[in-house]
Amino acid sequence: MLSFKSSRIQYLDNSLNNHPLFNCIHFIEDLKVFMEHHIFTVWGYLSLLKAMQCNLTCASAPWIPVGDPSIRRMINELVCREESNELVGGLSTFEWYLQSMSDCNANTSSINKMIDSLSHGEHSFLDLSYLSSPLKNYIITIQQIIKNGSLREIAAAFSAEQSVRLPKPFIKATSSLNKQHPKQTKSFHYYIKSYYQERYVKEDFTKHGTLTLSLLVRLCNNNNNKYRDCLSVIEQILESKLLLWNSIFSLLNQIKQQESNKIFASY
Repeated sequence: MLSFKSSRIQYLDNSLNNHPLFNCIHFIEDLKVFMEHHIFTVWGYLSLLKAMQCNLTCASAPWIPVGDPSIRRMINELVCREESNELVGGLSTFEWYLQSMSDCNANTSSINKMIDSLSHGEHSFLDLSYLSSPLKNYIITIQQIIKNGSLREIAAAFSAEQSVRLPKPFIKATSSLNKQHPKQTKSFHYYIKSYYQERYVKEDFTKHGTLTLSLLVRLCNNNNNKYRDCLSVIEQILESKLLLWNSIFSLLNQIKQQESNKIFASY
């Protein structure tokens, strides 16, 4: 089986999974800043998943059997889990995350503005001027791959999204914050524990991840050019994620420095 790795991908993967961002989330205000950015990647994952469903299953009428049954089952299982999660009465994981943001008083205006624009059909001329450059870059990257990419490139982007974990220091921080602020973080703690750790990680990094890789191998069909195309897309996704992590880390440090300056000035 082809290995969809390169030295650049290995570097990006290591940088994402060991990013210092996840060691500086100590207070609920830090968590809010993270969530206000991370929600866009939840949208990105769902968007790529729906693009996969449109390409690999029959998503129109009249119905006809399409594609490989095992891949079809994986996609539909994921869509059911992500779009109608049984743990929260059928809410999508995006809506669940958004509710968690509201519960801890995180700012949802930016993500709501983008979703409102998309719901009104503003796909090609989406105004993202109110977002930071790293967020705009991430969203545009996702949109361009879905709009202009081949099926193998969409699958490669989806595989890259599957591979990016929330590391252990972040999981530990959310657990600690739940003890300090149980009312505000209850929903998000449940999201992390019951969905992310128990379902997403265990399924997407084993069964579903393996099936996605086997699909990529099949789509490349031992063609080196197609294989390089997939590597390029994986790098694009991981690079856009790393830029986003860097920007959140920088923002948190700026906020902490401003708070320190205020305290110092008060003496």
